Amino acid sequence: MAFSGSLSISATARLTRPQDQLLATPFDNLVYSVSQSFADGDGDDQADARWADRRTVSDIETLNLNDGSLTNAFNDAAEFEAVKLCVIKNRDTAESLLIGCSPDAPYAAWWGDVSAAYQYFEVPPGGCAVLCGPKDGYDCTGNKAKMQVAVAGYSSSGVQSIEYDIIVVGIAVGSSGA
Repeated sequence: MAFSGSLSISATARLTRPQDQLLATPFDNLVYSVSQSFADGDGDDQADARWADRRTVSDIETLNLNDGSLTNAFNDAAEFEAVKLCVIKNRDTAESLLIGCSPDAPYAAWWGDVSAAYQYFEVPPGGCAVLCGPKDGYDCTGNKAKMQVAVAGYSSSGVQSIEYDIIVVGIAVGSSGA
């Protein structure tokens, strides 16, 4: 199955200062944009596997990105050697989502340094997290493929579940370029 995809992010910040005089209003613009396209393949700026889903996490769940347990829209197993792009959108309007690696996979993960006491990063309500490594991607072999998604404060918050969207693009297990 041929693959093509792209990511485009744009942000603009404009700071103005009102003037008492009839001169032009001073301003400072900061404009940032990044665009990344992926062609079909297993080299730089290429990908040959994708998986996307709208999921509901109750307390905590572990996703394994290379064991065939995740299926795409065509019911094909998605197995990644490397992840080139991962987008996670927290659809909840009140609670944060935590993203990290599985505690049974202690390594310096692409999700954060698990040698720290807190091994998750937070996606606030309505927030979005994007990881993009278009050249080599993030290693997804062995235990490095295990990602945990959790409701912030799941052990004490009383929140039962959070809905989130996830998109993963990368190199399939068995591809030669990863």
